[in-house]
Amino acid sequence: MVEPGGFAALAWVVTAAAYLTALAAAGGALFLLAFADLEPAHRRYVRRTTAGVALLAVLLTLLQLPIQAGFLGGGTFAAARDPMLVRLVVEGALGTAVGVRVLGLLLIATLVLGTGGLRWLAAVGALLVAVSFTQVGHSLSEPRWALAGLLGIHVLAAAFWIGALMPLHRISAADDRRRAGALLERFGRLAAWVVGALVLAGVGLAVLLLDDFSALFAEPYGQTLMVKVALVALLLGFAAHNKLRLSPAVARGSAVAAARLRTSIRWEVALVLGIVVVTAGMTTFTSPSGT
Repeated sequence: MVEPGGFAALAWVVTAAAYLTALAAAGGALFLLAFADLEPAHRRYVRRTTAGVALLAVLLTLLQLPIQAGFLGGGTFAAARDPMLVRLVVEGALGTAVGVRVLGLLLIATLVLGTGGLRWLAAVGALLVAVSFTQVGHSLSEPRWALAGLLGIHVLAAAFWIGALMPLHRISAADDRRRAGALLERFGRLAAWVVGALVLAGVGLAVLLLDDFSALFAEPYGQTLMVKVALVALLLGFAAHNKLRLSPAVARGSAVAAARLRTSIRWEVALVLGIVVVTAGMTTFTSPSGT
């Protein structure tokens, strides 16, 4: 467990930003694959935005290497610049994870060149991003394959949701509200399966990582997990309202529903930010007692 401090706070911010941008880039690639029939203007927006976020994620992901070196050297900025410590990190599990993630993000960034076959290449990149999260941290514990599999599913589901938010916000503002509403309803049907996978994988991870139910209240990891669960529950509430009430109303041509949907999506973005920050805090400052 890492003690909070100036260096650790910086690590928390960088980790949260790296997680968010990597997930958004992977999710954008998956969104383009799932909705290949987007209008050209929307497709171009998603493609360029996703590629730009992927390149930003590359920089933030690489920053995690000197930060981890700083932790090895006692949580100092001087240690973060120590070539020997940085080399140790690069040769370890984090170095492998960073390498896999950067490769995936660069494949996603090829979307800037166009779509067509590149969306499949970007989808492979999204899979690599998910795999990278299984190469470090608690998923290296036993049962290794169960933890890695559940985490991979959890990451892919979260990425798809996060990556869809900004495209959906833009699409809901389109003049052709009936067409936008039809796409939103399609997304809602797909999202129901994605949310199911997200929740089930998350529950499976909690069962495997926590010693018993009391750890949710007695350990810092469990307590932080409860905060994350509460934020996810709020997020699910907004998503359910969007799917059951607002998206059908947009499909009927309601301008009021479209405006309310955009407001709801902005709240979802805020909650996602909170969830990612809490998750980064969990990985930076806490650890399950059994790992």
